Amino acid sequence: MSSNGQSENPVLSADGSAVVFGSSATNLVPGFVNRNGTNADLYHVDLASGAITLLGHASGQPSVGSNSEV
Repeated sequence: MSSNGQSENPVLSADGSAVVFGSSATNLVPGFVNRNGTNADLYHVDLASGAITLLGHASGQPSVGSNSEV
């Protein structure tokens, strides 16, 4: 998948199984709803499965970005 925004500050987990990063992309999670404009949201990638999870999401809404920024 190609993102439609800039990603930044990737951090690899100690065991090499995951990466956490900030991104202003809006197409990394299906159904994503952006609530903080062009500010970066925080994501987690499981490197074994390729699954991307929005970490900074609204309570109980895994595809709705929070109002905070990275």
